[in-house]
Amino acid sequence: MAAIVERLIKQNNYKDLATNLYNKNFFIVNKNNFANNLIASIGDKTVCSVLFCDIDGLKLTNDIFGHLEADKGIKFIANAIKINSKTLNCNSITIRFGGDEFITLLHGCTKKKALIIAKKIKQDIIINTNKAKGMTLAIGVASSDELSFNNKEYSQRESNQVFNKLLKLAEKNMFIDKNKQIKNLTYIEKKNIVLKHINRIGEKVGFNIKSPKQIDLLIGILEDLKEDIKKR
Repeated sequence: MAAIVERLIKQNNYKDLATNLYNKNFFIVNKNNFANNLIASIGDKTVCSVLFCDIDGLKLTNDIFGHLEADKGIKFIANAIKINSKTLNCNSITIRFGGDEFITLLHGCTKKKALIIAKKIKQDIIINTNKAKGMTLAIGVASSDELSFNNKEYSQRESNQVFNKLLKLAEKNMFIDKNKQIKNLTYIEKKNIVLKHINRIGEKVGFNIKSPKQIDLLIGILEDLKEDIKKR
């Protein structure tokens, strides 16, 4: 029995219990293998891609709905990443890299295919916004054919450096996608988002704002209150 318990504990060390995905411990333990597989795939002229995903709105969802409801949203988003990453005949491993970060390693997947997968993930989350608890996802895509390589034998250290470059490129593209999503919102869309969240908070204290114009009024009142507090 002790051996069974020990084995289960070891398995759980590599799994995120909230999402049932592999966790960062799994990534760290297997990083050398991932790096070596990347180098081997380059030699075989097989393209590998990475999705670097970051949840937007987690803190706000925690504050409004509480951590239990936010965890349900995270679980749905994690599952959307995992399921959609298995499409288009790509071999995938999805890992919860941090509290609101996920990476998916895609073997035999061109950037074109990876971008299609990223789009499918986002559409799944938008369509099921209630299940995602209003949270959205920024995704950065990077592929091995975007990097330069030497025709030589790579040491483990060099292989890891190449793998790190691919991850950093995906992360960089994720921040670009995050900024693009914010910039693409119209002024009215931004106000409606604010309105939605204000009213969710307002339900707890007994007030309701019915139009984006009233947000300006509320902001004005709060600014006057701030100035009044300063004077006092």
